[in-house]
Amino acid sequence: METVLNLLLIRFAVIAAVVVVVALILFAIAVGLRRRGRWEQTRDRVVDSALPIIKGLTDTRSDPNLQGGSADGRRSVVGSVGRAAMRYAADRAATARRDQQQMADESSDTDRVDRR
Repeated sequence: METVLNLLLIRFAVIAAVVVVVALILFAIAVGLRRRGRWEQTRDRVVDSALPIIKGLTDTRSDPNLQGGSADGRRSVVGSVGRAAMRYAADRAATARRDQQQMADESSDTDRVDRR
């Protein structure tokens, strides 16, 4: 019995170590992208590619058994989290576009004043 518990503990430690390493790699990539000024482009690409996946996960119209949510509740939780993530991503994208537009308007206003 002790051998089985040791194997389970070792398996858990290996899985936890892999998760930590992957998280550190993703964090390093994100920091590198942010320093190079490519974070916004990358985030927009990730959001654009993730939205169809999230919509597919949250779409319950294709399965008539899930119209009111699943019996175990997992599908409804995934749907709720997915919809919240989509709203957050859409809000962030709209805010970024609005900020870019304001910056462009301000710079064009400054150019007009300088030319006079």
